[in-house]
Amino acid sequence: HGEDSGGGKDYKPQKFKRKVYVEHNIQAGVPKPKKQKSKHATPKWRPMEKTQVVIIPIYWNTHHTEKDGVMKAAAKVEGILAEAGIETSTDAANQYTPGQKMKYWETAGVRVRVELGPKDAQNGTAVVALSGEPGTVAQKKTVNVVTQLVREVQATLKKAGIDISQKKKEEGDAGAADAAGAEGQAEEAAAA
Repeated sequence: HGEDSGGGKDYKPQKFKRKVYVEHNIQAGVPKPKKQKSKHATPKWRPMEKTQVVIIPIYWNTHHTEKDGVMKAAAKVEGILAEAGIETSTDAANQYTPGQKMKYWETAGVRVRVELGPKDAQNGTAVVALSGEPGTVAQKKTVNVVTQLVREVQATLKKAGIDISQKKKEEGDAGAADAAGAEGQAEEAAAA
């Protein structure tokens, strides 16, 4: 038993049991178990309405010192861009590959991204990328974070057709309207 003599097939009891079990469940009307979704499914929770530039940190989850350095560099880049008035979002989701993150943001309409890897974090550089249609190769340029990043991101946003000066003006108008409203309320309270 178990040896192959003369070209016949070996008897495999587990395979037979599995086949009988499946056939029995089908006859009894038991629904098939649902397949679990891939752990690399595209998420739906990310904020994209206001995002002009997405920062994508690239690292191996198992290299903790590398990951920490990249995340610190991403936080620094986000701070620099925020000071320049550029709406950013850092995609720090661990369960997705960098390619999946890039595809997600491209399909969401965010065409400009800043990519940071371990060597970039170490050298004080970042890659600024402008994507075209989803699935096409992005135009990339490596820049120094301190001296060139803001200028290059602004130029890339301009190439993408995104006017950041208009956004600043709208925020300024909204801020002025809020201030005027607050002054008017203060005057009404003083008169009463």
